[in-house]
Amino acid sequence: MRRRKFIKVSAVGLAVGAGAAPGILREAVPLPDVKEAPAAAPRLEPEALGVAVRGVLATDASTLVPNPDGRTYDVLQWYYEDYSGPTWLYAIDLGSGQVKRQRFPDKRSIHLAGAALGPDGKYYLVTPYHYYGAVREAARLGAPTGMELFVYDPATNTLEARGVIVPGLHGERRPLTLGPDGKLYGVGSYSKEGRVGVYAYDPRTHQVRDYGPVGPAHKGGVWADWGLSVDETHVYTLSGFTPYYLVAVDIATGADTVLLETQAGGEMRLRSGLSVEVIETHGAKPRTYWLHRGTAVAKTSETRPWPVPKAPQPASPPKPELHTGEVRPDAAGRARLWYRPARAAAGAAPPADGGWQAIVLEGIETYPLRVKLLAGLPDGRIFCKAEGHYGGSVFDPRLGRFTETGYCRTEDYACLAHAGKVYWTGYPSGEVWVYDPNRPWTHARGVPPGGQAVDKRSAASNPRSLGDFHAQRVSQMLSAAVGADGKLYLCGWGVRAYKGGAFCWVDLKTEARGGLWQP
Repeated sequence: MRRRKFIKVSAVGLAVGAGAAPGILREAVPLPDVKEAPAAAPRLEPEALGVAVRGVLATDASTLVPNPDGRTYDVLQWYYEDYSGPTWLYAIDLGSGQVKRQRFPDKRSIHLAGAALGPDGKYYLVTPYHYYGAVREAARLGAPTGMELFVYDPATNTLEARGVIVPGLHGERRPLTLGPDGKLYGVGSYSKEGRVGVYAYDPRTHQVRDYGPVGPAHKGGVWADWGLSVDETHVYTLSGFTPYYLVAVDIATGADTVLLETQAGGEMRLRSGLSVEVIETHGAKPRTYWLHRGTAVAKTSETRPWPVPKAPQPASPPKPELHTGEVRPDAAGRARLWYRPARAAAGAAPPADGGWQAIVLEGIETYPLRVKLLAGLPDGRIFCKAEGHYGGSVFDPRLGRFTETGYCRTEDYACLAHAGKVYWTGYPSGEVWVYDPNRPWTHARGVPPGGQAVDKRSAASNPRSLGDFHAQRVSQMLSAAVGADGKLYLCGWGVRAYKGGAFCWVDLKTEARGGLWQP
């Protein structure tokens, strides 16, 4: 992408006169009262209208941790206002029915935290102390920053903070996995160096081996990707995004080697069975490689030439089935997590209720949210969209009342009203939604087991998704406007794997989508 320099020109006391020829500047007309006018103007008193939107985010994929009894599990269900907290853990013991509520430290994000079950049966989580200015705050306070370790013990249903184990290591993505040697291997990012970092933690000795920054430096910022694989001799991680590198780190010596590299715009994905999928450049056909003892071998069949080394996982009983359709709390702070024991799920003749049992979670805190976007409706009401991955509300000035709508997990940057409906778009992939404020909100409403959630693309969904612009490499859609032809035009950009702009559109009659992103 070419960089262009702009020169900012300021002119004081000059204005373009009415009727002046193009390019001719005329002297500004003096305004003698301009200083006194603000002081003489009537004071506008702000009026408190109340809280527009309240909410809390819930993890949809609850975590199962086997209990020491060898028969049952604990369920870890998380709630948080935003990525930096407040965050609460609800530890649900399916053996005893006990629910234990515990506060997670602020400015540590459970979202995308690395996690793995250790050989000792404890559940390990890693996340850095760094979100939203936390690093600068820690520097001011003299506190250490880096990758922190938390350990959940199913014997006590308690989460313990172990502190920083790798100073200076951060990153939005920080995968953690158990290696064949019984050690936990993790990855993060070193922002200043522009490189990924690898470390090992031994649950038996509590010793950490920090391999430090590995792989090439990225000038535009580095991201440790989702994947992390380990065999008997090496750790394999991805360093991205532009370009992607597959880096192998020798466990014994710490030496790092780049095994594969993409062009700008290419992608890599570590897969199960110690393999990696490589897309050399955007649109190219994927190629797959086996990973074995520090090498990448082109895949010629679906049979791996070498056995996959096994990690020493603790014995686990058959997993129960979970239903998280009602884990988002209602206005009273109540939610339900449904589970069905494995024996009931596999039974030939389950009971009428399918064998499902509910655990009621109470006292879930919701938080007043910042309003980010507004759209005026034809009848005078105002649609309010909350900041972050939330829903919104509709304010009626005649009644002075907010009516909350519902949940929609997109973070939006553009919102407008057109023909009595509201359209919004943002992150991820520039997905566009349309909402009819005269119909009930039906999207993402909680349903019990056996209930059918409304598909977001169906006519019954309100709001309804009109699709996204992943094909146009859009990550965030930033602005939107309806043209004279009735189409919705949008501008956005790609980040991480692709950095560049995109100009897109949706035909609101046919709902056909298109866009331009290539120069």
